[in-house]
Amino acid sequence: MLFRSLWVDALSREIPPGATIASLPEAAAPRTLSPESLSYVQLAARVINDSRNLAIVLGDGAVESGALPLIRELAERRSGVIATSVSARGAVPEDADISMGPLCWESVPEILGKADACLAIGTRFSEISTLAWTLKIPQPLIRVDIDPEQLQKNYPAEVPIQ
Repeated sequence: MLFRSLWVDALSREIPPGATIASLPEAAAPRTLSPESLSYVQLAARVINDSRNLAIVLGDGAVESGALPLIRELAERRSGVIATSVSARGAVPEDADISMGPLCWESVPEILGKADACLAIGTRFSEISTLAWTLKIPQPLIRVDIDPEQLQKNYPAEVPIQ
């Protein structure tokens, strides 16, 4: 539900500055989320909408979520690019225009350096994927993960969404 709400909101419309959670359509603000989580979803949608060079990083959690078609659509609509963790390699075809390939590929740091925001979904940012944690991840960093401990581990999220 959270993935769908975030993507529906980010894909379907621009969020006007000063919008409040109460002003969002019901689909974008599911009742099962805490007020804090709703605030983060709203902030994430705003960051995504404002981004001109969005980087998306996918891990196993993104693959297991079933949201890959929505994530790919988000990347295409927002002119974003997608990288994967080593274990999620193949989640997006590597010959697709929106694919950077795995995070550990030689060309990825230069591409990430041009990004003005990063959406990381279901990834741990492991030692192997991040070249021993030397890879610079664009900020602001939105992290979406089912495990709350992952949200601040290795690369802390500015916008954590569980």
